[in-house]
Amino acid sequence: DDDNDVVINLELLTFSRILCEKGSLTIYDGPDPDSPVLLTWCYEGQPFTRLSASSRHLFIRFSISDSLSDWFVFRAKVTRVYKSTPCSVKSMPNLELSAQAPTYLTFPVYHSARQESCPLRLWTEKQGQTIRLEVVSRDIICGPRGVNVFDGYDTKAPALGTLCDSRIIRGSSHNMILNPVDRTRTADVYLKLSV
Repeated sequence: DDDNDVVINLELLTFSRILCEKGSLTIYDGPDPDSPVLLTWCYEGQPFTRLSASSRHLFIRFSISDSLSDWFVFRAKVTRVYKSTPCSVKSMPNLELSAQAPTYLTFPVYHSARQESCPLRLWTEKQGQTIRLEVVSRDIICGPRGVNVFDGYDTKAPALGTLCDSRIIRGSSHNMILNPVDRTRTADVYLKLSV
């Protein structure tokens, strides 16, 4: 396996709530706690449905107070995903979003064999639902390294703008397309996707 072609995905299976004064869970996008933080969570709601790292490394830290006598459960399915895939605007990878909890991912997720960034179609399980996209990355990526967002099934749908225009984009459809401005120069951007 080419280690540069693999990313780690987590799918949350079970969890128990952690009172914030008793502890927290932090997930890092890399091999150690010096890597960028993807998510810090305690108590409220489900932390995520799916979460994707930008590489083959993901570091998870549980911080629990010394006086804690309770047990906490965090069970996730871990999968390796190969980023290389045949892709075009006519044949693009799809990602179903859940209304139960947000999905976190680093875009672009997939690359062609020529190392071009692939577009990604997001969709919800029910047609009446809409998609909310939030840029979590600190840096705003503009110009040829940026990403166009379309409100529908393909790039013929109305444009919602770019990830440079707004940190939060709300679609009106149950589909949304993320399409690199220049597929050979797209920068990684970390996103929170909600229904």
